[in-house]
Amino acid sequence: MFRLAAEYTLFVFVAGAGVLQATAAHSGLWGLCFFRRRWQGYLFAMASIAAAFAWFFLSYDRNRPGLEGMEQVLLFSLASAGAVAFTLTVSSVLKRKEKATPRGHGLEALREASYWQAWRHGWGDGDAPR
Repeated sequence: MFRLAAEYTLFVFVAGAGVLQATAAHSGLWGLCFFRRRWQGYLFAMASIAAAFAWFFLSYDRNRPGLEGMEQVLLFSLASAGAVAFTLTVSSVLKRKEKATPRGHGLEALREASYWQAWRHGWGDGDAPR
């Protein structure tokens, strides 16, 4: 049962990171993107989502009793939060040397700056991020 829980968590994490990259590329939130070009973000998203689904559903017979509902909710929530934290961290590290000053607040700031740049800018003004 532990193996299934770990595999499910990894599946959701990888697929979630791919979905976040597709969404960031589609929305023009360049501060969240791992890549500079939109098509690269889409390619990464398709590859990670397809690989996660193929590995999880085709590598092992999962047609038997598995995780209970509350276990799935907990693991899905943890893996999704992990994918968000991973995306914020990796995109910020990749863009750490780029100089960017966000012109907006909230998600709008991520059109031009990474999460950490936007966060520092929001707190550096003496204002809390909005």
